[in-house]
Amino acid sequence: MHIALEVVVSVNFLKVRKLIFRHTQRQNETIMQKKLPYLNPLIIFLLIIASCTILFYGSPFLIPLTYGMMFAFLVNPIHSKLRDWNWNKYLSAITSVSVIVLFILILLGVFGWQIQQLVEQKSEIKKELIKKQEKVQSLTKKYFGVSPSKQEDYAEKVINKMGKNAKGFVGSFTSLITNFFLSLVYAILLLSERKRIQSFFYGIFNNEDKAENTIDQTGEVIQKYLSGKLIIIGILATVYAIGFSIAGIKYGVLIAIFVAFLTFIPYAGNIIGGVIAALITFATGGSMTEIAIIFGVMGAAQLIESYILEPWIVGSNVDLNPLFAILGVISLSLIWGAAGAIIALPLVGILKVFFDKVENYKSIGFLMGNDKVD
Repeated sequence: MHIALEVVVSVNFLKVRKLIFRHTQRQNETIMQKKLPYLNPLIIFLLIIASCTILFYGSPFLIPLTYGMMFAFLVNPIHSKLRDWNWNKYLSAITSVSVIVLFILILLGVFGWQIQQLVEQKSEIKKELIKKQEKVQSLTKKYFGVSPSKQEDYAEKVINKMGKNAKGFVGSFTSLITNFFLSLVYAILLLSERKRIQSFFYGIFNNEDKAENTIDQTGEVIQKYLSGKLIIIGILATVYAIGFSIAGIKYGVLIAIFVAFLTFIPYAGNIIGGVIAALITFATGGSMTEIAIIFGVMGAAQLIESYILEPWIVGSNVDLNPLFAILGVISLSLIWGAAGAIIALPLVGILKVFFDKVENYKSIGFLMGNDKVD
């Protein structure tokens, strides 16, 4: 009887002890939440800083990997079709990525043909530049009082400085080519291991349907954005070429294709393209009227792109409001330069897809989105 009583008392004591421990733990959590109301925002802020640091210092590895992912999503439909035909996974991946290489080679061929024509006229371009130089020197002396000798000294300093920076330009171009081919290798590897990567995401979400839906939406964002952009670039290049040819501008096709492809850089690409087109026209003997026509044609085409082509072709594929679109472009361009600006919109669009799928972050996805607010 005495032993049974001791057992009952011990059991009750343990239960009371557990209840007291749980109550104390809840009180401590409540106190911590009251004392540290900014804990979660602080963690998010630190995560943002850590992410930016990793993106900046890891750019030599992350930039080609990110472009490789983009290429893999872009040619994934071709890869899936070849796999349905029982092709080997590596052979189908290599064949799919070869489409990108073929497209680049065709593009370079068109550029090379136009540049060759430009080089053949180098003697005439040189004479034209000398005439322009003399005219600019006389105007500078007339309006600013700077003698031609001082202007030549300043021009010589600029040329010498450009010569010193030439090595850096060659190094950057070499790095660009290396990163491009490395991106193609990553794309082949990602496509060949697609099933394994899908299984990995299934394990993370613990919900196969939700994981499949997220992967499909991510791929759709990238595929439709990039393919839509290429269609818009093709339309813009055609419009520019027709407009420049009607105006009688030399090397209109070269200028049109080059300027159209610069629209891959959001916002700044159009400005850069316009300046380069004006400089080429100026160097090849174009008048101020022709330069004005270039800007007029580009301005009209950009209005069509912004209000008709972009919403219709790209549309809601990257469902971002202008604020987060611009913030994404500026942020990634600061971290990764031009490479970041080009892929900023699809990357931020992918981020929004993940936010929309995770319950705790749906409010952030809504903040980034373009949904109507009552």
